[in-house]
This record gives sequence, C-alpha cells and structure tokens, in this order.
Amino acid sequence: MNNIELFHEKRNCCGCGACCSICPKNAIKMTEDQDGFIYPQIDRNKCVQCGLCKTVCNYQKTHEAFKPIAGYVATNTNHDQLMKSSSGGAFSAFATEILQNGGVVYGAAYEIKNGNYVLQHIRINTIEELPKLQGSKYVQSTIFDALPCIKKDLESGKKVLFSGTPCQVDSLNGYLKKEYDNLYTVDIICHGVPSQKLLNDYIHTLSDSVETFEFRDKKKGWKDYYISYCAKSKNRNIHCRLSSFYEYFLQGKLDRENCYSCKYASEIRYSDITIGDYWGIEQVHPELFREKKWRDRIYDGISSILVNTDKGMELVKETDSLELISSDYARIAANNGQLREPSHYSEDREKILRLYHTDGYDAVDEEFKKRLGRKRVVLTLKASIPIGLKKKLKELVGKS
Repeated sequence: MNNIELFHEKRNCCGCGACCSICPKNAIKMTEDQDGFIYPQIDRNKCVQCGLCKTVCNYQKTHEAFKPIAGYVATNTNHDQLMKSSSGGAFSAFATEILQNGGVVYGAAYEIKNGNYVLQHIRINTIEELPKLQGSKYVQSTIFDALPCIKKDLESGKKVLFSGTPCQVDSLNGYLKKEYDNLYTVDIICHGVPSQKLLNDYIHTLSDSVETFEFRDKKKGWKDYYISYCAKSKNRNIHCRLSSFYEYFLQGKLDRENCYSCKYASEIRYSDITIGDYWGIEQVHPELFREKKWRDRIYDGISSILVNTDKGMELVKETDSLELISSDYARIAANNGQLREPSHYSEDREKILRLYHTDGYDAVDEEFKKRLGRKRVVLTLKASIPIGLKKKLKELVGKS
C-alpha cells in the first residue's frame, strides 16, 4: 500500500492541524521547522493508511464557498469593549451576543509558558473571559486541540461562535464534515502569519522579562500602531515602524510560505461573516464624517463587516451592540488588499531568514535598525505627541 503524503511542498499546507486532530491512531504530530512554522508529520509505525487525514484537508480541495451578500461599516457601542479591541469591536459584539444566549466562543488567546508567548485557540463561556480573545495577535494560533472540543459542543446543541483566520475557519469546516445550524463562523481579513518562534525571539530582544505584550495599543489612536509591553514593572511603547517584527509583518516579509499563494485572499469566503479594519473609510464613506461622532471614531476604531451567508446575517441583525451603516464589498476591499490578493512575496524574506538562521534574531533586529537611519528619530518624535494634541491639530486642519 502506498504511504499517505499530506503535502508535496510547504506552500500546499496552511498548518491548521485538522489532519492531526482527526487521526484515530495519533499518528500525526505538528512539528516546527527551523523558522517555527508548524507542519504535520506522520509516524509511519502508527499509521494504518485509513486516509481520514486527507478527507479533512479543505486547503487542498475545491468546495462550496460564498460571495458576500452584504457589507457594513460597524462600531461597538460598548465603549469599554471598543477600546480593548483592535478596530471597531465587531468580534466582541458578536461574542457577547452568543455568550448572553448561553453559547460558547472559541478564539485565539496568549499564554506565557516557560518564558515564551504561546498562542492557541481556547474556549470561553462567560463575558468576563472575553478580554483574553480581544486584540490582534499577528502570528499563527494553534487550533488542532480545540477542534474535537468544538465538535462536542455542537453535538450537545450549544451555540458556538468560532473566530480565526480564513484557513482556520475552513479547517474547522473540513474537520466537522457537515453543517451545523448552531455554528457561527467569523474570519478576519488576514495579512498572512509569521511564526510564534519568530515572535518570541523578537520579544526577547526587548527584554528577558516581558510580563505583558500587546500588538495594537490604541492609546494613541486606531490608525497609529503601537506595541505596548511591560518589562520589570515598567510600561513601554514602540511605534510599529520602529519594530523589526511589526514592520516586516506589515510588509509581508515573515509570512508562512502558503500565505503567498493563499486561496482565501479573495472575494470568495468560507465563513458566515468576515471582519476587519475599515481602512480608507474617509475616502469611500466621506458622508459619515460630517458628524463629530464618526470623526472621533477615526481614533477609537471602525470595523468592516462582510456578511457571507443567511446565518451570518441572522447573527448581525441579532447583535444589538453594533451600530451599522450599509456598505459593500467593493468599498471595503478598496483599501483591504487581502480581500483581493495574497501577500506579495519578496526575496527579502529569504535574506532575513538566512540572517536569522546564522546569527539569530538579534542580528535581524540590528540590521533593521541600521536601515532605519534618520527615520528612527522622526518616528520617535511622532510617538511622543499625545493623542489629544493630534485630534486638535486634525480638527484645526479640517477647519482651515
């Protein structure tokens, strides 16, 4: 009998782990490559060639998908949830709706283990736990341990909300092999994922004792990306353009290999709802900014929502804490490139990773800082401007 082959090249695997979760003999383990990206590996001594692993791999299949049936500008009217969210708080609103009706929510959460940040999907069933799932986490979460738990909740009749990257949502669909009326899936507009290993090596360049780490601190506004972290009981902030990891992430230079040919980076969706930042909203919805509340929301955060299924529309309509303005795919996609095409591959990726392999992440960070040059001073000064002053300056410019 021929041995099962899970993928021919790394670009054919998104690392979701559905194959690992479904294996009845525990013959598949997710293992890291030298860059920290995870791939399934079969123990040939345990494998019985049942083929279940191949049946659940939606990444390598063509199957049912959807085009958006509606689009919205959205903001969470619960200000506390809004400010703890990276953009307009749409996910928090949906999660609250599900939790208040006795359901459960699965999403990505950080945990510190052995001095490293570990990102994995967890289950919550109370609103008090929601902050664990809020905020951006720009690395790949592991979901394979959560998949059997999700199925168990669905089989018991619980309402389940699952949020993740598009490939993770489709991984769940493949693992379940059937539709559930009580499952609601929300995917994010994904810009590609670096590995957890790269992130932790970057964090260790900041300090050996980072106690908390947040990718998008909104204290200086929604559009100005800042890393905030606490080390040795001191709170610190770094502008995204001053962070090697953040800047390379934004440029798509640290992504997993399959991200550069991702089939999910298009109008075709596999979830009930797609959410993300509403970048460029001033250009495509200028009429909103005649009102002060929307001008203020430029600092607090504004979400875009694409509704892809009737079930998704049902959840949107039931969620009372969202203020919605009608929009559409074309306007949302205008400044969200990942709704049109995947990350662009650059040879810089290989140069960065070669330096990482030979001299470690410290060398990557030092090389990045050298290239910044004078920009480093300008960005540091910009970071020192209080958000209140920024708002006043923008108001003055708008009146002139």
